Amino acid sequence: MTEEIDTSKMLETLTAKVDELSKAVNEKKEYTEGKIRENPLAYVAGAFAGGLIVGYLMAKGKN
Repeated sequence: MTEEIDTSKMLETLTAKVDELSKAVNEKKEYTEGKIRENPLAYVAGAFAGGLIVGYLMAKGKN
């Protein structure tokens, strides 16, 4: 009986934490999307430059 109570409390706690985490992730997602909408070209250029750097480092590592 005690095990059932402990399990249900643990499940409630985990559910609350997951809900809290989901809310935080959604807030960050909305913020990020808003920043990208303000200046999409800068973010595309940054992703392109980052891809070039990673590609260069990966190619250099194979030698």
